[in-house]
Parts: sequence; C-alpha cells; structure tokens
Amino acid sequence: MGGWGLKHLLFFGNALLYKSLYRGIFGDGPWRSLVRTKYLRDKPVEFWYRKWYLGTRNGLMIWNSFRKVHPYFMENFCWTLYTGSYIFIAFDSIISGRGITFPLPLLHDLHRVGVFTWDKLIKGWSRASPIWKEGEELHLPRQSFPLWLRVKTSLDCLGISRSGTRDNLVWTIHKLVSVKNIYADMISVAAKNPPPLFPLCYWKAQCPMKMITFSWLLFRNKNLSWENLQRKSWQGPSRCSMCRNALETNLHMFFQCPTSHTI
Repeated sequence: MGGWGLKHLLFFGNALLYKSLYRGIFGDGPWRSLVRTKYLRDKPVEFWYRKWYLGTRNGLMIWNSFRKVHPYFMENFCWTLYTGSYIFIAFDSIISGRGITFPLPLLHDLHRVGVFTWDKLIKGWSRASPIWKEGEELHLPRQSFPLWLRVKTSLDCLGISRSGTRDNLVWTIHKLVSVKNIYADMISVAAKNPPPLFPLCYWKAQCPMKMITFSWLLFRNKNLSWENLQRKSWQGPSRCSMCRNALETNLHMFFQCPTSHTI
C-alpha cells in the first residue's frame, strides 16, 4: 500500500489459514476428506454457512486456529442465483458485500403464504434478469403490496442476474482464491477501515465504572453476543431475540435492531 513492502505477519498468517480452510472445504484430496468427515461431519457447506459456525471446538490445533479467520471466510461468500430454489429469502446473501433488506412485516407475510426461497419470487426470466412476481401472484395481503414494490425496485437497481448452472456458494473477492489475493484484500480492508481508538475521556466520565467498562466491551466487540459465544463453542439460536431477523451481534443489538430503535 505504498509502504516498505514488508508483509504484515498477522494478516499473512491469517491468509495462509484461510487458504488451508478453503482447500479443506472446496478442494479435493485427503485434506478435504479429513475436513468434511471429521469436522464438518459430512454435512453440506451450506449448513455451516447458515449457522455462521464451523463445527465443534474439539480437534487439532490447526483446526481451532481456523476460528480466527472464519468470520472473514463467511463474510466473503455469497450465492449465485440460478433457479433460487436453494437460496433462502432474507437469510442467504446473493449480493457480495451488500445485504438485501426485507421489512419484517413483509417477511412474515411471505412465510405465511409459504414463500421461503427466491424461486418463489421469480415469475420468469428476461435473458439473465429475473422477472419478479406481483403482490397478487404471491397472494400477499394488500397492506404488504407497497413493501413488496419497494423491495422489487431495490432488486432491479442491484442488477441481480442469473449465472452458473445451479445455485452455488462462491468466493467474491477474486476469481482465483490464492494467498496473494486473500492477503491483498485483508490489507486493503484494514487500510480503508483502521480500528478506532476508545476515547480516553470516557475513562474520566462522571458515571459508575461498570457503565464505562460495558461501553469499552461494546466498543471492542467483546460483549457476550451470540456472535462471540459461538467462537467459544456455545450452541444456541444465533438469531436476535428481539427481532429474530438477523444474527445477534453487538452492532445489530445496539444500533440496527428495530426494537433498539424504538427503545
């Protein structure tokens, strides 16, 4: 990035771990057989991707070290849309780096009429572009028509298109998954988003120390949300207990959850 050209050893080590994890899940040979059989328990990759979790903690030291990179691993995968019959609405990402937000009332109405996967939303195809169904065709209640129209407009603006031969998980950073490309992406992300520093004036605030400590834990993303508990091999629902529409992270609980906004 214009510096001395010395490798950042932490990022480079994580890039090596990421490449080994990728080979164990998507590669071939004995390493893939070991990972799939012993650690992923012969379940499909989509199962662990949707749980945002990579199996049990018990195992080899190198497998436990993969937990350092598994959030980066999960964040940089998305689904390619072919039929959409295997991609869950508002749960699986089909746009790299950008989520598609379905309002909670609309999502509930879709579930009530039995619409859970993307293929139920598609009426046909115009070349590689999907043609979305109207609210009447989805049998939605009339109060959800404006919500669906808004989501449909957003989908058209995102330029979603059909690709591949089936619904599949793909790595989104570069066509070639290599240590060099992984390392370059990690460095570029770190350069664009330097970690913020906890303001020193907070420690001198005139309030109980437990509030300052809680703020520090939240600032450092160390509160015991399900995102952090899963790294300690806790088992649980992993969904936000207030809105049940997203992964329970500190960012979501305190800043993004609709219930938090109301409070």
